[in-house]
Amino acid sequence: MTTSNVSETPRCFTTTLQHPHFASSLERLLELVRMKTSTKIVLVSGPTGAGKTTLREEFCRALETLAAGEIAIDPEIVPYGGCAVKAPGPTAFSWKDTYLQMLRSLHHPFADSRLMAPPPDAEKAQQILKPLSPEAAQRLSNDRLFRRLQRTIQHRRPKALIFDEAQHLLRVASSQSLVNQLEHIKYIADETQTLHVLFGTYELTSLMDLSSALIRRREVVHFPRYIYDANDPAGSLEGFAKVVAEFARDLQNACDFELLEEVPYLYQGSVGCVGVLRDWLFRAFTKSTGAPGRKITKGILEQTILASSDRLELIKDAKAGEKYFSSRSLCDEEYLKELGFLALEDSSPGATAGEAPKASKPFTRTPHNDQTGLGTLSPDRNKAA
Repeated sequence: MTTSNVSETPRCFTTTLQHPHFASSLERLLELVRMKTSTKIVLVSGPTGAGKTTLREEFCRALETLAAGEIAIDPEIVPYGGCAVKAPGPTAFSWKDTYLQMLRSLHHPFADSRLMAPPPDAEKAQQILKPLSPEAAQRLSNDRLFRRLQRTIQHRRPKALIFDEAQHLLRVASSQSLVNQLEHIKYIADETQTLHVLFGTYELTSLMDLSSALIRRREVVHFPRYIYDANDPAGSLEGFAKVVAEFARDLQNACDFELLEEVPYLYQGSVGCVGVLRDWLFRAFTKSTGAPGRKITKGILEQTILASSDRLELIKDAKAGEKYFSSRSLCDEEYLKELGFLALEDSSPGATAGEAPKASKPFTRTPHNDQTGLGTLSPDRNKAA
């Protein structure tokens, strides 16, 4: 079996596919970069296959555009730093490895940097940032390595530090270790005064509410799949149909049928996730190029769809995360009760026997709080009366 050349690959497989969820999430991230508020940690969470990797890549390109003017004035600036958080594997999670990845992404001078193309400002950077050999880096304690990272961030002034696959931060042995991970992220963000953006699956939801200190400093960006509503089939599939239309436009010469006529089937096969749909269609496209003139058929789609057991696992994980986000918007009544406002607003003068006394609304004076009549006069005025 042969595959098509990159030059023959349809555009939808090689470029960013714009769709409503993607555009709104990207705009929110850029808004947080521009705002410069007390928010220092952004958690971008969604189901696997929703397109978070593509979102991260587009976010990085947007940061490069935002920083272009500043870099023209000061070439020492780097638009962003980043790392892919490694899963612990057989060993414990290592912040040292994360620090080293961040240092390299910020063009910290390393002794082995000759293996890569040096940045144009390498010589000037070495005058400020002391070069570090890989061996010396491994010998440094975590604290000293972090201080070096902090100095590098202050020198490079990135607009954001980006953690990909951030759910790997949760691969720890105990709940206390999880809290420690959380506190360390908050510590790094506070010390560097730099926006930290964590991209990860719905596993990140277990990190979001562990600490009130984090709640005050973090922002949550939900990057969801498209959700089907049996009560409104056409309306709920409208957004997903627009995504299919983007693929249909680029694959019109590669399919022997109209993709837009298969929207429900494509939704079922992708769990409503754009990334899963892209992978599925790419498998079908690759399979269809095995013979000259062959196109994607409905039969090829059936052959390349994920197994039903795999799709079942995807939808279970997605619905578990969606339950968390939906519950976030259902806490208003409980919050007002805890705050004391809901009971006050429910009060009425005609309370029945046995009910708790009703209080007035805040900042409203009640008549019995003020004395009236002769008792309010001064002693001298009482005598005169």
